[in-house]
Amino acid sequence: MIQCRAARFAKSDYRRTTSVSKLMDDLCCVGERRTLSDRRKDARLSLFGNAVCGKVAISVNELKQPTKVTRSSDCTTFTAITIRADAYIFSFSPYSL
Repeated sequence: MIQCRAARFAKSDYRRTTSVSKLMDDLCCVGERRTLSDRRKDARLSLFGNAVCGKVAISVNELKQPTKVTRSSDCTTFTAITIRADAYIFSFSPYSL
């Protein structure tokens, strides 16, 4: 609902006949607006990159790394964590990998 209001505000179009979906698509194509899920994904990846570089106080030592080093992997490569409990599925580490 907030994104719909923001789209109407950005386009200055408050008519009832105007499609909010169309307004949001127009803003997205122009590059003025990105979806919330895209912004959250970028924030998670940025935080994870900073954690790997040691710029933030998040430990990445317990994350899984490949046992075999190949041409496409190195010391900064991580493997995805398999999740079996729903309580842990949306936490930072498994959701970011």
